[in-house]
Amino acid sequence: MKVISCLNDPGLGESVAKIMNVDLIRISSKKFPDGELYVRVRENLNGEDVVVLQTTYPNQNESLTELYFTIDSLRSYKLHKLVVIVPYLAYMRQDKRFLMGESLSAKVVINILNMLNIDYFITVDIHNDHCLKWFKCKAINIHAAPLLANYFREKVSKPIILSPDMGSLSRAIEAANTLKADYDFLIKIRDRVTGSIQVKPKEIDVAGRDVIIIDDIISTGGTIINAATMLRKLGVNKLFVGCTHPLLVNNALEKILQTKVDEIVGSNSVRSAISKVQLQEEIAKSIKKII
Repeated sequence: MKVISCLNDPGLGESVAKIMNVDLIRISSKKFPDGELYVRVRENLNGEDVVVLQTTYPNQNESLTELYFTIDSLRSYKLHKLVVIVPYLAYMRQDKRFLMGESLSAKVVINILNMLNIDYFITVDIHNDHCLKWFKCKAINIHAAPLLANYFREKVSKPIILSPDMGSLSRAIEAANTLKADYDFLIKIRDRVTGSIQVKPKEIDVAGRDVIIIDDIISTGGTIINAATMLRKLGVNKLFVGCTHPLLVNNALEKILQTKVDEIVGSNSVRSAISKVQLQEEIAKSIKKII
């Protein structure tokens, strides 16, 4: 087996190769003067099981193009199995047509991968599980909530795990099961007279409790900022935030910390200042199940 690390791989390829005691290959890549991309995999891989590792942030578009070209370049060889691992897969939030004339971006990205005839696809906390049904190959979605929960285990006492909304409740439940903790989700309540919006847990009183908010993606941080601000007003004790994909655009990290969050952590699905939760062991386990 060989592991191929694309240029935007956040170090996971090297870590997985070490865990599995296999060779790591880095692609050759360059840009032509007009901005077009050139990709080549130089090593002879005939008969090999090959794992390609790339993430797609930042820059989503270049990272996806590099990934597509890398997969296609491997068709020069007669591989035994081809496993593609993208811990953070971009464009998955546009998983339905909200308005007439919109592109169904998530399906477009997946359909291109389908066209490239990969054997297995592994990702981490895809935004909506129903997108997995669009893959023609076997698709594996690793759940990071238990890893995030374990990171906070020694920092909290009898915590409450909160989801930012009902749609993400399954992640909060996974984290709560890991810590044997209570869980709830946040709801928005609009004052019919003033029009002001309050965010609060649906059922559980959080006053005096340690709280961990679990989410899949933090981009601008607006949802987390609103939640943290309101939770502080409700009298929480310690307040932590864990996310799988810390995109953190437009100074999101600084803005979140200004709400007096005690700590915010993400996984190493992408590079960031808070990528402290390591995914390589779980990724290696998934590879071993199929190779």
